[in-house]
Amino acid sequence: MRQEYTYFILAPVLNKVKIGKAHKVSERLDHLQTGSPELLQLLRVVPFDEREMHELFKRFRVHREWFEYTGELKAFVEGRLTADQVREVGRALESEPITCKGEVTEDQYWLDKQSRLKQLLLPFDSDQRKSTYAANDVYNERAEARIRAI
Repeated sequence: MRQEYTYFILAPVLNKVKIGKAHKVSERLDHLQTGSPELLQLLRVVPFDEREMHELFKRFRVHREWFEYTGELKAFVEGRLTADQVREVGRALESEPITCKGEVTEDQYWLDKQSRLKQLLLPFDSDQRKSTYAANDVYNERAEARIRAI
């Protein structure tokens, strides 16, 4: 059985990321590029199941396999959060609904939600981020080497 990889491909102008799977990620990127009006970028390849990634980032889903490139999704792709940390933040956001007095605009609701997310991410200090960056750089270099070899 051939190895499948889960990839994150960015459409930078739209600020959307496609989470998909492929045996040959470079070929998949070429196929997607053919139908895209903008230059797509391969951001990351991970050993996780595609469906698991879709579930993990479901709150950022725009359409099918395309997700808004922001919040924990962006932090995960950049290597600032692990999958377990993303789950922890998601659970905290779900278990602590924002309560507001009186009428609140939709913009204010999302600003409050964003503020709460920043508070939740504070414990992941810069030293931990640096070590996570280094580990992800090594992993991504190895993954890219494997993809080139395919």
